[in-house]
Amino acid sequence: MTELSEFVEAAAKEISALPIQGQRQFMKALASYLGAQDEIIMELIEALLSRTQRYHHITRWMSKRFEKDMALTPKRVAEECVYYLRVNSKMMPFLIKRGQRVKDRIRHRRSYAAHK
Repeated sequence: MTELSEFVEAAAKEISALPIQGQRQFMKALASYLGAQDEIIMELIEALLSRTQRYHHITRWMSKRFEKDMALTPKRVAEECVYYLRVNSKMMPFLIKRGQRVKDRIRHRRSYAAHK
């Protein structure tokens, strides 16, 4: 199992080193081979994007939005992200999932701080 995870991590590093056009071509080819397995494709996209500066910028921006107002929904913050940060609207499912994780992380952080 560790050999597989090491291989996957090495492959992800190699792919992330490609130019953007090469990454797009790789993702299109991978998506065509995987078919309609959307969850797997979303996990792969997140793994490829996790090391980019834009990904960190979006995550920090969402964190600030949720810290100011926890009543916001992840979908609302994702829509604002598309509008204000000029992210392609095709990324909405990814942004909603990212918003859910960010909000959950902030919720856990506040709960942990309250128990101390």
